[in-house]
Amino acid sequence: HLCAHTLGVGVNRAGAFAEYIVLPLTNIWRHAAEVPLEVAAIFDPLGNAVHTALAFPVLGEDVLVTGAGPIGMMIALAALASGCSRVLITDLAQVKLDIIGKYAGVTPINIQHQDLKQIVSEATDGWGVDVIFEASGSKHVYPTLMDYICPAGRIVLVGMPIEPVVVDVVAAQAKEVSITTIFRYANMFGRAINLIASGKVDLKPLISKSFPFTQSLKAFDLAAEERPDMVKIQIAVDLEMEDSNGKGSY
Repeated sequence: HLCAHTLGVGVNRAGAFAEYIVLPLTNIWRHAAEVPLEVAAIFDPLGNAVHTALAFPVLGEDVLVTGAGPIGMMIALAALASGCSRVLITDLAQVKLDIIGKYAGVTPINIQHQDLKQIVSEATDGWGVDVIFEASGSKHVYPTLMDYICPAGRIVLVGMPIEPVVVDVVAAQAKEVSITTIFRYANMFGRAINLIASGKVDLKPLISKSFPFTQSLKAFDLAAEERPDMVKIQIAVDLEMEDSNGKGSY
């Protein structure tokens, strides 16, 4: 994923709406039979989330996720599946927090109406969280990260700011905080498949609406509205294909 000559399918070359698509064999994963196709369709952000959640050990740790978008939500679920003790997750949109807040072990925090610094202090006896996953990309969040992290804590930057952001390096040095960054997903799909197949992660609540293929334009139009209540919008395709066991529906 860090190749200097990376070509992204659907970005630098024809995507999955093309009649045919060519992929390297090593980039293809066989899905477990128990993984629903609608869940398999959103493995791309889950792969990114798993890569992010495994950037530092989280077993038994207190975790803060800033930003409850699709990847932020999936990071929270991947961190819980990796054994963290709890996840605090923030956002401005209450509807997003209501969705992720239904999962056990997740504490949603609306930073418009709640004092995040106080909540983190009370949850960690004033110590600060062990790991922060920054998934918002908001320029307003980066300068505040040192307020919530414990000494020798770890911070993972996965959100994509659209302009340069400020991080308090002096505060990071004073606490000896480790900071790393995530860009893509580093072929984590095998682990993502195992998390779903084992029942440790359930992505179905994140699928907000599904359209038949004939209504693809409506799906794109809805996605363009960027409604906070629409986490993942899908286009469902039913194909009759021949396999080794005869005809089946895919």
